[in-house]
Amino acid sequence: MSRTRKGLLVTIEGIDGAGKSTLLRELGPSLSSAGFKNTLVSEPSEGFYGKLARSTAARDPVVGALLFTLDRKETRPELEQLLRRNDVVLQDRSFYSTLAYQGAVLSPAMRQALDVLEREVARAPDLVLLLHGPVTVALGRIRGRARKREPLEKERLLRAVQHRYLLLAKAEKRLFRKISFDQPADEMLRKALSAIRDKLGSSG
Repeated sequence: MSRTRKGLLVTIEGIDGAGKSTLLRELGPSLSSAGFKNTLVSEPSEGFYGKLARSTAARDPVVGALLFTLDRKETRPELEQLLRRNDVVLQDRSFYSTLAYQGAVLSPAMRQALDVLEREVARAPDLVLLLHGPVTVALGRIRGRARKREPLEKERLLRAVQHRYLLLAKAEKRLFRKISFDQPADEMLRKALSAIRDKLGSSG
């Protein structure tokens, strides 16, 4: 399906263990089968600021948030190009991830300043698919992974992060579509595709 207008930026958000990677693996081929040209990008990037942000964020949320923001500024031109070439750009995380993760441990004043900065610098998504559900389920999936558990995957922090995500979703109801991750993967995929199709139809 060909579109002359700019493509749709769809962001997948949620705490670690929510199933973002699994959903993203299925979304691309499903959209292609439906005739929508699409591509996938991830945050942070593999560039200088992205790698530095990844290694810094857990121990220093303020510096981490600023590095994530610099990474978004640096990669925004490439993202804009992808949006001109595709019907849909699927993005694994966005500035909402910084507002949720780093925002969960910042003071209200710093959180508000970060919100203003992110919205000034970053390309805002057209649709946010927020995967939410029991933190215990997410933690069970994390424990099943081979790698060492990361600091950001501690239960108390994940609960605080999910709370921030849900507050953001409540404040921006038209932008967010909530999908429970405590259900079969094929049902999550069906709901995600439905939300994307609805958004594509409304932007036509």
